[in-house]
Formats: sequence, structure tokens, C-alpha cells
Amino acid sequence: MIAVRGKGLSKGIIMIIYCVAMFFTSLVLISTIMNHGNTDMTAEMSPASFPTVTFVYEGMDMNLLHGYAREMDISYLRDNITPIRDNREISLKINTYGAGVEKIAYEIRTMDGNRLIEDTQVYSYVQNMDVIMADFAIKDLIEEDTEYSFCIRLETARGQVIRYYTRIIKTENYNVVDKLEFAYYFSKTTFDKSVAEAELPTYLESNSQGDNSSFHKVDIHSSLDQVTWGNLEVSKVMEPEATLKEIDQDTAIITLDYYVTVPEGNEDIYYRVSEYFRMRLGTERMYLLDYSRTMDQVFDVETGTIANNKIVLGIADAKVNMMESPDSNRLAFENGGKLYSYNITDNKLSYIFGFYDNDVSDPRNTYHQNDIKIFSVEETGNVHFMVYGYMNRGIHEGQMGIVVYYYDSVLNTVEEEVFIPYDKSFTMLKNDVDQLAYVNSTNECYLLIGDSVYQINLEESTYTQIVTQLPYQGFIASDSQGMAAWVDSSNIYDAQSLVLINLISGKQITIDATGNNRIWPIGFFGEDVIYGLARKNDIGIDTSGRVIYPMYQICIEDEYGTILKTYGENGKYVVDAKLVDNMITLQRVQKDEMGEFRSITDDQILNNQDAQVGKNTVETVPTDNYENIVQIVVRKEINVDSLQILQPKQVIFEGSRTVDVCDEITLEGYYYVYLMGELEGIYENVAQAVDVAYAGGGVVVNDAGQYVYQKTGRVNKNQIMAITGTAIAEGGELTDTLPVCLDTILQLEGYTVNTAPLLARGRTPEEILAENIENVEVLDLGGCSLDCILYYVARDIPVLARMTDGSAVLIIGYNELNIVVMNPQNGEVYKIGMNDSTEWLLENGNRFTTYVIHED
Repeated sequence: MIAVRGKGLSKGIIMIIYCVAMFFTSLVLISTIMNHGNTDMTAEMSPASFPTVTFVYEGMDMNLLHGYAREMDISYLRDNITPIRDNREISLKINTYGAGVEKIAYEIRTMDGNRLIEDTQVYSYVQNMDVIMADFAIKDLIEEDTEYSFCIRLETARGQVIRYYTRIIKTENYNVVDKLEFAYYFSKTTFDKSVAEAELPTYLESNSQGDNSSFHKVDIHSSLDQVTWGNLEVSKVMEPEATLKEIDQDTAIITLDYYVTVPEGNEDIYYRVSEYFRMRLGTERMYLLDYSRTMDQVFDVETGTIANNKIVLGIADAKVNMMESPDSNRLAFENGGKLYSYNITDNKLSYIFGFYDNDVSDPRNTYHQNDIKIFSVEETGNVHFMVYGYMNRGIHEGQMGIVVYYYDSVLNTVEEEVFIPYDKSFTMLKNDVDQLAYVNSTNECYLLIGDSVYQINLEESTYTQIVTQLPYQGFIASDSQGMAAWVDSSNIYDAQSLVLINLISGKQITIDATGNNRIWPIGFFGEDVIYGLARKNDIGIDTSGRVIYPMYQICIEDEYGTILKTYGENGKYVVDAKLVDNMITLQRVQKDEMGEFRSITDDQILNNQDAQVGKNTVETVPTDNYENIVQIVVRKEINVDSLQILQPKQVIFEGSRTVDVCDEITLEGYYYVYLMGELEGIYENVAQAVDVAYAGGGVVVNDAGQYVYQKTGRVNKNQIMAITGTAIAEGGELTDTLPVCLDTILQLEGYTVNTAPLLARGRTPEEILAENIENVEVLDLGGCSLDCILYYVARDIPVLARMTDGSAVLIIGYNELNIVVMNPQNGEVYKIGMNDSTEWLLENGNRFTTYVIHED
């Protein structure tokens, strides 16, 4: 009896425990569903479904285009350019990958997108299996040597319209085939050492500037052996994809992208290779102006080398995108566009996110216009991260934007928290994300997009615009991006306060520049803000016409408003500060007896705080054949035999988690510098932008995507013959030369204006030209070099040069030895030696003003 009653009691207790457990489990599940919008299913990321479009030029494939699911802001899309001949014929190769294409059409617009030139459906095409060949001629509505935006629209069997963008230019004089063939020839020759030894030294500039320690990056200064892959047994696995980034009559920028393999044991290891060529076609041969090649191993969880306490990334960038948990037992790292995590305690390696696996043959999956940013790694192994750029596949396929994800290591799932669409280029988006993208522990996401900072609630899919109309150089953030600061003014030179925000807590303080002082943000030492103070009366214009901002004191302040350190010497001023790692280099000036600022020696401020170093580190190790390789050193030895490899699935959810801020993004009055075919930076001062492009062999475009400057070859000589000598009135002043120069420019452009009264009323030369020439963009290029501004003279655009004595001349021509000026002091047109004129103009501050006229 007792035994029987005991059994019955045990069953009752078990039933009670079971019911209680089921009750609490149900509560957890209901809470999860309530909080995550019915996220009760998981699935693999859906495969890519969009077709690709390739241009065929004289039988050569180039400019492989990837489709967009929504209309883009074409002014900022500069990924490639497609020349077309005078017959206006275009040949397209459309790879459908099995997708049904019901309709093909195209539209042509001006680069700013404001004027539609043509919108036409294409009926003449032939389909063979999954490939459509379309040959057609556009209408005779575009100008020679003028860039236009070209959009191809494909309508699928499902009724979806997919857009493909490029720039087109009609020309017969750009020698496209010669330039493409040279890039292919050079690349192919690097794989044949015997041929390379005889032919490639002609193009290389091998010297001590070249780094021959790593195959990850080689350039025009590397040794021939380095360029020809050293002792690596490299094999191409595909033909290169050629992209024409920039082109004119003489020069071109071309990139080649492809994958190679290197045998290692019984496996072939894949590497992504990207080659960059900047070339100029001479009268007898091609000249290589610049060259670089990157090589990155594709880490694979199944075949990757893991030994002892090392995760070997191989030939790769030594700056590994990696973060570890507070207890250092979990870490996440990115390689080749893939995100991984390693749980040291449980010995689990997870492939969290990536658009491609081992198959690199589908260019839709390996398209590399996206990146990953890791926000946090929790002690549980959960990872908060962001994928931004072009979405190669999945539910946002074909969209540019930002997706914030959360990886749950317990459930082994990846869940989308928010999607933020973006309608400009990846390089534009990356420029913003690099400055600020942060998620705190309360699921608040902070982003800098355009000239605004947004706070996005990840749980409610809502947003708040914290600040807008930020001036260029008016925003800074710490390396962790947990702290940020911005000036409380749309004019960076007149800011009287600085807003400092802790993005973890959301707490803000305002740092005021008292009295007649102005404040300038410099950067951060750790989480402490660095700023400079200047007296308003000292801020002015130097001899070149550029603003000089002399800071008499540099301050370092923490988030609580405590000033930790100040720097300043009586009578000495800081006019520029560059922050690199733990040191600020201060460019300084001092006033002379005449009250003018003169340069003095630089000074430095050191950060005495040691940078925090995790217990899991990255090291670079030299090897025999592979040269320097990169590996992650884990704090504990990895047991390869018991290592578990996981690949999570994505959570499926109902409804939308999209937060769209595109309509609020404003970008006006900025200049965009492109170097090596990629966005280098955004500038408010056109002279600074032109300086950077000139030094780096790039281009400058405005907000409308129109050229402002190109570093390109120019004709050996040119003179604007329509400008003849015009003298000031007898007995006139030196200052009378300026209105004569302005009148001459306006007459050249077909306008008759007496500018002397306008100048007398206080109008500037730049304002007068802007108000009287239609579709003009006036450029104040003060401080740029003479060689730089001859770009405009080569295009029959005069350059106004002003002197410190108030006089002015027009630069209207040049040859290899001289420039040609029109001097109103004597009404003569004459030559000045190139060296003498360079020195003369420099002594007068290189005070240049010119202009470009854009198509309506």
C-alpha cells in the first residue's frame, strides 16, 4: 500500500511540475511572438533572382550591371561609364538566370536627372536559353563628348521592373578597345613570368616605395617578382570582369575583378583579386600612370586552416574587422564579406552571414558593393551587426540600404531588426557609415546619413532626426562611436557651441565658446572630445582667398564637462590638426611684425591612455611562399576534432520593418572627389576638392553629378584666340584691371555687362559671373597650383588671377614652356615663362577664379 501510494504521489508531483513548466514555456513563447511580430519560422536566405546586364563593345564584354529594385538618385551613381560610337549603337548581353524577361526599355537623362531625353522600348533582341542579346541604336538627341545617365529597365514575368544604371558618352576618339586590351594584356602577362620579364618593366616603376612583403596589396612601385605572384601557383578560375570607371581621349581608369585559386594540400584555396589601372595612350604606346592589385583569401569554415590557437585568414588585410565579448570568450570577425563567430567556451564556429558560399561562379552573389559592421558581441555569444550597401539576394534583393541584424547563438538564428533603404551609391553610404553607425544596449540605432543624424528605435521601427544641416567638418565621433559631437551651427566657421552626446545613455551636454570665441571640433582621444578655440577677429582670408581659422587653444574634455587638458602658447596658433592613433599633429602659425600669419614648426599632443587590447588578437606572420599572412590568435587552444561548425537560418517575420528616411536626405553645395574610381571624400570647399583630385589623379563632381575638374592629359598647347588685349583707361588704377578682366570673360560667353559699377557696389567677381552667365558654376580655386588650373585653359575657359596689389590678369593660354596672359595694365597679350609665372602667381597667393558651364 505504501509503495503504491508513493508511486501515485510521484506521478502527481511530476504532473504538477510538467504543467508549471509548460505554463512558463508558453509565456516565454507568447512573449517572444508578441515582441518579434510572429517570428516563428526560419528559412535559408532566398537565392539571387535578378538578371545581369553586360555591355558588349567591339566584341569585348565590359561593365557588368546589377539590377536595382527601386529608382535611384542617378546624380550619385558613378560606378562605370559606357562609351558609344557616333552611330549610337548599343549591344547588350542579358543573362536571365532563368528569370522570364517580358519587356526591355531604356531611358536617357541629363546627369542631374532633371531632363528626360529619351524613353524607348527595345523590340529587337534574340534569346538563346538564358542569354538575351539586344542590339539597338539610341536616337540622335545627345551631344558629343557629354555624359548622360542611361537606365535599362527589364520587366519580368512577375511584373517587377528592375533598373540597371550606367553613364554613357558618345565619342569616336576615346580608343576604348586599345585601353581595354591593354588592361587585359597586362593582367594576363602577370601569370607568365618569362613574358613579363621582357615586357612589364616598361610599365612598372619599381622602387623603394613598393611594399614587397605581402601579396594582399601590390602596386606600380612593387618589384616585378611581386607583381608576377612570386612563388605562388596561381590559376584563374574565371575571366576577369572589366569595369570602365573613367575615360577621356587620353586617359582611362579600368578595374578587373576575378577569382584565382592556389593549391594547398588536397584543396584549392580561393582568392578574390581586383586590379586597378590608370593609363594614358601616347602617340606610340600606352603609359601606365598608376596600378594596384589586391588579393584576399576567401575564408571557408569547412576548409579553412585552424591550428593550435590560430584561425588563419591567409593573404588578407591586416586590419581585421573583429570584436570580442566583454569576457573575451566569444568573438566575431568579418572576412571577404562574410561574418563569422567563434565561441571559445563551447568550441563552436558559426558562419553567421554572407551572400555567397563556396561557389564564386555566380557574379550576383559575389558582387562586392556591400560591407559588414559589428556592433557588439555579448557574453552569451549573441552578435549585433549591420549589413549595408547593395543587397545581392534575400528579401531585399536589388536594394541599396542598411539592415541591422541580431544573431541569437542559442537559437542559431539571424533576425532582421530594421531595413533602411538608400537611393545613392554604396561609396556614398559607406562614407556616412564610417562616420557614425552605432547600436546601444537599449536597441537604439544612431546613423549619420547625408547631413543629418538619426536615432532609430529598432523595436518599434520608428526614427527621430536628432540634428540636420550639419556643415562639412562639423561632425566627429569616437573610434568606438559611442560618443559623438557636432557644432550647433550651419556655418562651421561661426560655431559658438559644440553638442557632445553619449550614444550609450543618450545624455547630451553643450560646450560653449564664451564671448567672442568660436569652436572647432577636432576628434576624440578615446571617449574624450578634442576641440579648438579661435577668436572671431582672428578668423579671416589668407592671400589665396581661403579661410584661415587660427586656434589659440586646444582643449580635451570628458563627457561630464571636465576639461582634462589644454594646449596653447601665447602668440602661436593652430590652423590644422590631424589625429592619427594616439597623437595629434598640430600645424601652427605665428603673427609677424606686419600682423600676417607665418608658418612655424609643427607640434604634437600625445594621448597617454593605453589603448584597450583584447585577449584575442590579430597578428601578421611571414611565410616562405605566401609572404605575410594574417591570423587571429585566440586566447585558448582550439580542439579541431571537437569543433562544431554551424550555419544559422534567418527568421521569417510578418509585416514590414522598413524605416525610410530617403526623402529627408539633403545634399547641397558639396563637391565629391573620386580617386581610383571610388569616392575619396566630400568637400564643401571646391579648391580643397580640386587639390585632392589633382594630387591623386582623380575627378571632382558636384551635387548634380557634373564634372568640375578632371586630372587628365591635356594638349601640349592652347590659346583662347577670341580674347585680345584690352587696356584700362589712361591714368587708371591697378584695381581697374579687375572689371576689364570680368568684362572680357562675359564678352567671351556672349554677354555685354559693365562690371565696374557692380564691383563698386560690393559684388564679388564670383557673384558677378554667377549672376550673368547662364548655367554657369563659378569656381573659387584660390590656393590651387598653376599646373592644376591649366585644365580649364585647355578647354578654352579663361582663368582670372588676382594679385595682392589689387591688379588682375587673365590666363588665356599655355605651351610647354610658357603661359599666355592678357594684362589690362598695358592691354597686351604676352607669354611668361612657366617657372617664372609659377613663382609670380604663388607669391600672390595663387588667387584663381574660373568657371564651368553645364548643359541645361
